[in-house]
Amino acid sequence: MAENLGRATVFIGADIAELQKGLKQATQEVSSVAKSMTVALGAVTAVFSVGIASALHYGEEISRLSSITGITTETLSRLQYTAKQNEVSFDGLANGLKILARNVDEANTGNVNMAKNFSRLGVAASDLRGMGIDEMLYAVADRFKTLTSDSERTALAMDIFGRSGAGIIPILKLGSDGIKEFFEASDRLGNTLTGPQAKALKEFNDSIQDMQMYLRGIWVGIATEVGPAIENFLSALQKSNLLKDIAIIFKDILESVTELPALIKLAAVGMALFGTAAGRAL
Repeated sequence: MAENLGRATVFIGADIAELQKGLKQATQEVSSVAKSMTVALGAVTAVFSVGIASALHYGEEISRLSSITGITTETLSRLQYTAKQNEVSFDGLANGLKILARNVDEANTGNVNMAKNFSRLGVAASDLRGMGIDEMLYAVADRFKTLTSDSERTALAMDIFGRSGAGIIPILKLGSDGIKEFFEASDRLGNTLTGPQAKALKEFNDSIQDMQMYLRGIWVGIATEVGPAIENFLSALQKSNLLKDIAIIFKDILESVTELPALIKLAAVGMALFGTAAGRAL
C-alpha cells in the first residue's frame, strides 16, 4: 500500500508540475498578446491623431485661400493636388490665378497693354470674360503648351499671372487635358473639398483652438495664484541657512559611511536629510 501511495504521489506531483508548466506558458502567451495589442492600439491612435491634424490643417488652408482669392474650395483643392504632384507652390498658383482673373477684367475694361499681353499669347481677353477660374486656366494653358521659346513663355507667364507666373509654368505646360487629369484624380482620391466640408473642417479646427486658449487661460490663472507663493518660498529658502546645513550634513555623512554598501549609504543620507527637514519644520 505504501508503494502504491508513493506512486500516486509521484504521478500527482508530475501532473501538478505539468499543469504549472502549462499555466506559465499560457500566461506568457497572454502577456505577449496583450503587449502586441497595446502596441497596435498605440500605433492606430497615433495614425488617427496625425490624420485628423492633417485634415484640419488642409481644410484651414483651403478655406483661407478661398476667402482671399474668391476661388471655390472645390477648385482650390483640385489645384492643391495638381500643384503638389507637379512640385509647384500652391500659394503661388492660387495667387497667380487671382491675378489672372484681375488681368482679364482689366483687359476688358480699357487696359490696352494687358489686352495686348493676352493677344501675344493668342487669346482674346473678351473670350475669357465670364469664365470660371478653372475654365480660364484651361484656355490659357492650351496656348502656353504651344509656345516653344522658354524666354517667351516665362515673360508671358509673368505678364499674365504676376510675379508667381514663372513658378507655375510646369502646370501651364500640361495644357487643359493634362490639368483635367489631375483634377479628376483629386476627385477620385477624395482630395476635393466641397464648400460644406471645408466649412466643417474650419469650424472644428476653430473649436480646438478655442479649447487650447481656454486651457491656457486656466494655467495662467493657476500660475498667477501659485506663482507668488512659490517665489516667496524660494526666496526665504535662499536667505536661510537650510540649504547650507543640508550640504554640510550630506558631506559629513558621505565621509563617515564610505565603508558601507551603496544601498545602506543611500538610506543613511535619506534619513539624515529627512531628519534635518523635519527639525526645521518643527
